[in-house]
Amino acid sequence: MKEKAQGLVEFSLVLPLLLMLIFGIIEFGRLLFVYAAVTTASREAARYGSAGGDSGSGVLRYEDCPGIIAAANRVGILANIASVGIAYDSGPGTTPVFGCPPGSIEIEGGRTRIVVNVSANYQPLVPLVNIDPLAFGSESARTIFSNIEVGRYPPNPAHIADLEGSASGSSPWDASVLLLVMDEEGDVVENATVSGGWSWANKSGSCMTTASGTCTITLTGIPNGQKSITLTITDIIHVEKAYDPIANSDLDGDSNGTEICINKPGENDC
Repeated sequence: MKEKAQGLVEFSLVLPLLLMLIFGIIEFGRLLFVYAAVTTASREAARYGSAGGDSGSGVLRYEDCPGIIAAANRVGILANIASVGIAYDSGPGTTPVFGCPPGSIEIEGGRTRIVVNVSANYQPLVPLVNIDPLAFGSESARTIFSNIEVGRYPPNPAHIADLEGSASGSSPWDASVLLLVMDEEGDVVENATVSGGWSWANKSGSCMTTASGTCTITLTGIPNGQKSITLTITDIIHVEKAYDPIANSDLDGDSNGTEICINKPGENDC
C-alpha cells in the first residue's frame, strides 16, 4: 500500500509538468500554423487578384473583391483571419491606392500591382501555457496581368516577298527563279534556306539567301516538249524565324508568292 501511495504522489507531482509540456507543444504548433496560414493566405489572394481574365461573372480578377477575400479565407480558414486589406500601386516605393475595386487607377502594360495584407490574431487555448496573444500580418504583391498578348512563336516569321522567273536555251532549256525573303517587319532575311518543287519530273531545288535576302533556284535540262514549268515554294528554314506561307506575296503581282509559272523561250503556255 505504501508503494502504491508513493507512486500516486509522484504521478501527481509530475502530471502538471507533463501537461504543460504537451499543451506547450500543441500551442507552439498552433502558433506556427497561424503564422504560416497568414503568409500563404496573402500570397494566394494576391495570386488570384493578379491573374488575367475574369472571375466567370464578367468581373476582372483584380476588381473581384469578394473573390480576392474568399481566396485568402480558403487558405486561412483555421487561422481565424481578422482582416484582408487590398491596395494597388505601381511598384515598390510608389504611393498605394487603397480600396477595392480600384476605381480610376490605371492598369496598363502589366505595370500595376495588387497588394494584399492579411492579418490574424493568435490566442492560446490553454491558460496553463504562458504565451501572450499575438497579431500576425503578411503582405504580398503581384503584378496585374490585365491583358495578355498571345503571339506567334518564333516571333517575326519569314515569307516570300517576290518571285521572278526567267528562262534560257531552247532544246533543252533552263528555268530560274530569283526569290526574295523578308520578315513581317519588312527586313530582308539572310541565311535562310528556301526549298521548292518543280512541276516536271518531280524535280526539287533549294538555295540560301544572301545579305540582300535573295537567292536563285535553277533547273537545267528541261526537254524541248515541255513548254512551261512551275516552281512551288515548299519551305523556308532559318535559325531564328519560322516560315509563314500565308504571308507570301509578289511585288509585281506576276505570282501568288508561293508558286510561279515560267514559259519556255518563245512560248506562252502559262
